[in-house]
Amino acid sequence: MTIYDFMSNLSAWSIVLFVVGLVLLIIEMFHPGFGVPGCLGILCMIADVCITAKTWTQGLILTAVILAIIAVLVVVCIVLAQKGKLPGKLILKQSTDRASGFTAAATGEQSELLGKTGLASTDLRPAGIADFDGQRLDVVTQGGYVARGETVLVTALEGNRIVVKPVAASVKV
Repeated sequence: MTIYDFMSNLSAWSIVLFVVGLVLLIIEMFHPGFGVPGCLGILCMIADVCITAKTWTQGLILTAVILAIIAVLVVVCIVLAQKGKLPGKLILKQSTDRASGFTAAATGEQSELLGKTGLASTDLRPAGIADFDGQRLDVVTQGGYVARGETVLVTALEGNRIVVKPVAASVKV
């Protein structure tokens, strides 16, 4: 089996299916979505192998060649990603700094809440909302359920998390 055997089996449809399949796979690599172009590309490649190969051996060899070409495309995509030359849709260019308008609440801003009591505005299962002197805040319990309307005590501040427990549980020793 020589290269001439493969080339003699090539038809216009075979070449078109191969090129269309390759283009669809490239589109899927650089514009990811729901996988429609990628799936259509794979189907084109399978149809190309079925049309071109006259024996199982030829089909396996063609499949190996196609997989090698796809592997080269993946390597090229990885190299482009490492060099930062991928399309803008794939790379986040914006930053999340103060100049861009992003801020995060510092733990020090909530330090006055430690030890404060409030009222559970919603059921805490274990997360919910509690009211502390008219200020509604997202809180989380230490794992238990707290019914709406119960009094809660802030026991810890973990980053932006406000950890509470029912006042009745805090009195029990």
